[in-house]
Amino acid sequence: MEKDPGVELPSSEDPESELPMKTASRQTAPRNPRCSILGALAGGVTVAMLAGILNLTMVGGLVLAVFGAVTRPDLPSPTMLKEMHLQEPLRVYAADGSLMAEYGIERRRPVPFDAIPP
Repeated sequence: MEKDPGVELPSSEDPESELPMKTASRQTAPRNPRCSILGALAGGVTVAMLAGILNLTMVGGLVLAVFGAVTRPDLPSPTMLKEMHLQEPLRVYAADGSLMAEYGIERRRPVPFDAIPP
């Protein structure tokens, strides 16, 4: 008698079972080639996006570092900012106190901080 690979014969130790028993065989379903291609494509796109984000982050950091290195020497010190004096124009007043003329390149007038609108 031939042996069927999916059939198990009863053992001699178990006298109650006389019929052959079928064993559960694991069969994997055939894979769809499109699914594996789409899965690989999605994985590749994800990796490319993450690499692009990392690349943009590194380039952004490099741009900020270069910008800081270039502009840092031109920035004034904090003590110089505290002692800053505005260049006000020369104002010529008449005898009655009215303003006759202003001479100068910059026409700045100091204003208290509270007078600046929000």
